Amino acid sequence: MNEIVFDSSSIIAVAQNCLINILKNLSKKTKREFKIAKSVEAESVGKPLKIDRFELNALRIKKAIDSGWMKVEKQVIDSTEIEKLANNIFFAEGKPIKIIHLGEAETIALYKKNNASVMVIDERTTRMLIEEPQNLEKKLKRNYRKKIKINQTNLKKFFSAVGKVKIVRSCELIAKAFDLGCFGEELDSTPKSLEAALYGLKFNGCAISLEEIDDYLGEMK
Repeated sequence: MNEIVFDSSSIIAVAQNCLINILKNLSKKTKREFKIAKSVEAESVGKPLKIDRFELNALRIKKAIDSGWMKVEKQVIDSTEIEKLANNIFFAEGKPIKIIHLGEAETIALYKKNNASVMVIDERTTRMLIEEPQNLEKKLKRNYRKKIKINQTNLKKFFSAVGKVKIVRSCELIAKAFDLGCFGEELDSTPKSLEAALYGLKFNGCAISLEEIDDYLGEMK
């Protein structure tokens, strides 16, 4: 399906940088349906609306949903198996390490259920679990300063349940929007605008390196 699904980390980062209308333009330009799971709506809109510090950002995302271009999956998504497996792969001193939460598990399940084309996720740990679990093991070892054991059986079951996943970060989506002329009235279509957008995303949780930002900008020289 020509559908892109978002987790909470990506949609929140975009909204915090006032780039959400650029996503709207990208959705129209590419004629792709942008969608989130119910738990992602709760994490990015429902709960934040009750917290003064996050209320403004939640309202931006709510407007995108109310306008209809960001859709919320109406059907119940069973993400129980994905969440259980993911959180029983890595162990420190015999105790399982929680890797993903409900929103991320439902996003993965939604991607699989709808046969979506792309999953947008900024949260590094979840991306590493799917793309490079061996490097995630090293990262956890540094963080916990303990020996990490991998349950290989659960890891194989997780990959079997999830299948192949095409993941991009919000920064890659915004860079694509820039290439397609989707910055519109939000920002000037200049390299400086793209640079500012990418740095904004970086400082709001998107795991993009300074070298990657330089590469994006270098391609326009």
